[in-house]
Formats: sequence, C-alpha cells, structure tokens
Amino acid sequence: MRRVLLATFAPMNRSRGRHTELLDASGLEVRRLDRDQPYAPEELVPLVGDVDAIIAGGERFDQRFFAAAPRLKVLSRHGVGYDAVDVAAATRAGVVVTITPGANAVSVAELAIGLMIALARRIPQRMQALMAGDWTRSPGIELAGKTLGLIGLGNIGKAVAVRARAFELRVLAYDVAPDTAFAATHEVELASFDRVLQEADLVSLHVPALANGTPMIGEREFAAMKRGAFLVNTARGSLVDEAALLRALQHGVIAGAALDVFAQEPPGAHPLFGRDDVVLTPHIGGTREAGERTATMAVLNALQVLRGERCAAAVNPEVYAGRPGLRAAG
Repeated sequence: MRRVLLATFAPMNRSRGRHTELLDASGLEVRRLDRDQPYAPEELVPLVGDVDAIIAGGERFDQRFFAAAPRLKVLSRHGVGYDAVDVAAATRAGVVVTITPGANAVSVAELAIGLMIALARRIPQRMQALMAGDWTRSPGIELAGKTLGLIGLGNIGKAVAVRARAFELRVLAYDVAPDTAFAATHEVELASFDRVLQEADLVSLHVPALANGTPMIGEREFAAMKRGAFLVNTARGSLVDEAALLRALQHGVIAGAALDVFAQEPPGAHPLFGRDDVVLTPHIGGTREAGERTATMAVLNALQVLRGERCAAAVNPEVYAGRPGLRAAG
C-alpha cells in the first residue's frame, strides 16, 4: 500500500474539510505527525523509509532526508515558500517538490491593506494610548492619493493592487517578469526597483526569500525611499535587514513599518518591540479560508504526482526529464 505522511502543520492535521475527504477517498494509508513545532531532519529520517508522499509544513528537508526516503515521489509543501527544502537534493532523488501558489493571496492581501491603514491612522498606538487614559486625537493620513509601491506582482501582489485601487492609491510595481496585461487592465504602472522605492509613500513586499537569506531591503534601499514613507512586509522576514530598519526608524529615514514576518520566528525579545512607529503581528497572513484552500491544493498536488501526472505547481520541473513516465494532467 502507498503511504502519505502529513507532517507537522498542526491545523491541517486537526481539522476536517475537503483535504481530508480527498485523502479518505485516495486509498492511501495516511500517517500524521501532529505536534506544534516542526521535526528536525534527523527526527524525520527514521519515519520516511516507506513513504510515497509527504504533505510538508515548516520542516527542513535536506540531503539526509531524501537519502532515507527511497520510495518518495512527491514533497508537497503546504504554502508557497520552499527555502527550507534542498530542492537540488530532491531533484537528484527524483522527488517532485510542489507548492500551493495563490491559495492565500486574498488573505495576505487583506492583511497588507489592513497594516497600511493601521500605519496611516496609527490605530494600534491610539488604542494603547486610549486604554492608558490618553484621549489625544492625533490625526493620521489618508491613503487616497498616495503612491503604493509593490515589490512583486505575483498572485499576492496582484490581489493587493486590485484592493489598493479601490482605496484610490496610485500603484507602482516592480517584478522580474511582470504581467503586462494585468498591469494595463488594473492601472498598475510598471517601474524599476529603484523607482518604486523613490516614489512610493508605502512600499509593500510580495516576493519569495532570496538565496541564502540575503536581505532585499537594507541600508541602500532605506536611503533611497521617500522621507515619510512606510514599509510593509507580509512576505518573508529575511527580505528585510532588521538592524538597518531599526536605524532607518531611529534616524527618521522612514516614518514607520509594519511587519507580519521576522528573520527569526518567533522573534523573542526584539529591538522593534515597543516602538511607536511600528505595527507588528505574529505571521498571521493566513486565514481559515486560506488554510482550507492551501490544504486542499497541497493534497491535490500530491495525488496528481502519485497518479503519474505532471504538476503545474512543481518548483523543480527539471525532475521530469529523468521520469519519462510522467504525463500531463487531463
């Protein structure tokens, strides 16, 4: 019997929905690793020798893991990030690595817009002040008429752009492979990376982590941004040099920042805590609806590969060159 292992994404393991219906009907033996923290690679090694598919949460999958899983055909990531997966090792082992693009686009886009509003109107700060007895009615700023700069115009960036236009924001966007048709339809002006930084009143990040965790936004980028601008990061914590961000805030280089993600999670005691010019949330970009969509897509991806079909959500399509039996779905 073929086996699928549900790794440590606890909400998926503890809930029922379309994803569990699909697994129940699949004929696969389903194993669950249900705990709140990811397993280390060495803990997974003795658990995967007879597993054909894995629905992966936040675990790290390295060369040792793939060497210990000779039957494994697919590693289906529950989410869009795959920086914790040694994709080259997976490809050498003939394992298809898949992700769930677009499943959480609406949820993250709504959070990004919410963080922009919170920054512009200083909602968390005024709430804290009010509860401390301070009735100071300090004015914020409007979003209407301001320029939003999107770094990344993929599924989430597009969802942010659509919502931003409803708030009468001018939208500039930088992407390495921009969707020109979408930009024209939704009045998004495509621009260079530097121009987005220079002209935007709000800069919002919607790109994957860079190789080796290299920051995309550091001293040079903060210096290039408009005075009085805000930075919003709902993508990956490693994209922002947090020490450079702190200095930019301390010296008034930018007016504020909102972060839903951190370089280290949980961040522990952090120098940004307690600052009046930041809004911080604990990686809450997902919602119940997004979780169900993501879980369902992760299961569908795994089942598709196990059926011998090519999966469009594979991040290492080159693996198919060594597996000629795979066929396109449909």
